Amino acid sequence: MKQLLPLGGLDALYSILSAELQREARRHSVTLEPGNAISQFKYLIEMACTNAGERVAVIIDEYDKPLLETMTGDADTHKAISRLY
Repeated sequence: MKQLLPLGGLDALYSILSAELQREARRHSVTLEPGNAISQFKYLIEMACTNAGERVAVIIDEYDKPLLETMTGDADTHKAISRLY
């Protein structure tokens, strides 16, 4: 099972997010430009909507609280996760 947040702090977090965004982008025939995860996520949503010709729904659940409470890392990592949504 892949570890969700390996030790390594904020750089590891963004590396994982980037890999997941790239995977989803391939599924939707979208090419992401290098950049930060927030802008890539926004672009992926916009292009998936355009490519599908339909609306896109982004569902954000409330299960991040236990993750944030138990995750090892510094305050910057916690802030970065919170800024994503």
